[in-house]
Amino acid sequence: MNEDLQRRVAQLVEEHGQAVISRKTGYSATNIHNYVNGTRVPAEFCMALTRELGVNPVWLLTGEGGTQLSDVTRSTSELAGNFLELVNAINAVTRVRLGALAGKQDKKTLHQLNAALKDYEARRGELNARMKDIFRTLLDQFEHALAKINRETASQLLPGLEQAAGLCDNTAMQERYRLLCARHAIIRSDTPQASKLLRDVLRRRASDGSIPDHDILAAAAGGLMAVSAIGKNREARRMCRSLIELCAGEDDANAAPLTKIRFLDSVFTMREGNVAEAIGRMAYLHMRLSPDDQFLHRHTVHEALVYAGLQSVDDVIAADATDFSRIKRATAAEEARFVRGKQLYIIYGLVSWFEDARLLRRALGVYQPFEAARGEAGSAYVGEYVRALTDALEGKKGASVAFAGHSSVAQSLRDEDGLRAFSVRVCLCHLLRIEENTRRALAVFSDAENVRKSLGADVSPNTMICAQHWRNARKLFLSRQSREGTEAVANAGNFFQRHWDGGFAIFKDMIPDM
Repeated sequence: MNEDLQRRVAQLVEEHGQAVISRKTGYSATNIHNYVNGTRVPAEFCMALTRELGVNPVWLLTGEGGTQLSDVTRSTSELAGNFLELVNAINAVTRVRLGALAGKQDKKTLHQLNAALKDYEARRGELNARMKDIFRTLLDQFEHALAKINRETASQLLPGLEQAAGLCDNTAMQERYRLLCARHAIIRSDTPQASKLLRDVLRRRASDGSIPDHDILAAAAGGLMAVSAIGKNREARRMCRSLIELCAGEDDANAAPLTKIRFLDSVFTMREGNVAEAIGRMAYLHMRLSPDDQFLHRHTVHEALVYAGLQSVDDVIAADATDFSRIKRATAAEEARFVRGKQLYIIYGLVSWFEDARLLRRALGVYQPFEAARGEAGSAYVGEYVRALTDALEGKKGASVAFAGHSSVAQSLRDEDGLRAFSVRVCLCHLLRIEENTRRALAVFSDAENVRKSLGADVSPNTMICAQHWRNARKLFLSRQSREGTEAVANAGNFFQRHWDGGFAIFKDMIPDM
């Protein structure tokens, strides 16, 4: 595919000249030379050729059709003429009573309709066959952009994908398109649209009695995790259960991805506050995941074990330190995937709970090298929080000021809604409380509580962020009489009691008389 694409790019260079293409597309002559001579041609450059030079994207990707979009217009006009003929024939039939199609004129109309339909089906079939490769290529590029969290490229590809989806009838590719659009909606924080698209895939599969195949299940797993990560855990769990029910009795065909879906169901159960129910299934299913998925989700299992009091955070850090020293001589790719952004979030959330400067320093020593490479967009504040908390616990001045001034924090403090706006305020309140700046901590707590209430009943913030928030309430209001304080302390008690009942031994110190 890439070699054919390079040949067509070379043809364009020969026709237009490298300097002209460089000037119009904004790509350097060196890059264009490299594309012609072996470097992978990026989707962005292909879009620039279409936008600035009027190159036909179908020809560019598949070699079919005319070189220029103007060539496409002529064939489109022909097709439109046939569509018009078809519409006119259909309209003629609708004007005739269905029980009286006996006259010569009516027979002529039916013959015209039949001929138009046959021509339409032939052209539609030809168009569908041509669009299949284009649709697949666009889907690959779209998936690549989503994996890189490249919103601009993904948004630019979407109009073309919508057109291709309307012209390609391949069921599997249509499902893949909907799942990728759901991921795109998740990245844009449009959870209702993401949920709608995921439910649509499930309904279509349920209506025809078929079972989601390996690829659909695998893609759904990533979407479900993303839905849960942005606070829609209940929605993710409902969709997860629907998939499991839909696949009942069909384990052999989809064993690996279905095991992952069941594992995710146990993760979502834990996030709903019931680690006691989740942990047994989680450990059992984790052993049956693929080696890559075992590695990817190992910190989720550690998280459950720490919650349940069955493992210390020290043990988690020690295990990672040992593994990291073993792979330091490995390839850059292996090193980069050792700790991902979500895993850092889990570990830093756990170590910050214990308010132990030694433990925090140890965690930073192991994980800080991964922050720049693996930290997710918008979550850099977590590392800044852990560093500031370490300084505050060691008695250093200005930790909360430094945290609030960090670029990834300052913007979130200006936002008045959203999960990150809530999380950043909780972290800042914690730092101010450790610094014994009670007046400021109370103000930030009230601000955080207002953001929390604005999230909606269907949004569940991260468990450890909520725990920090309600511990802040306990520490700040337990000896203060106020309407806000009474409500906050009561809510804190409910949170910790519910999680204690669900097996969260980590919160033992928050339960009275324990």
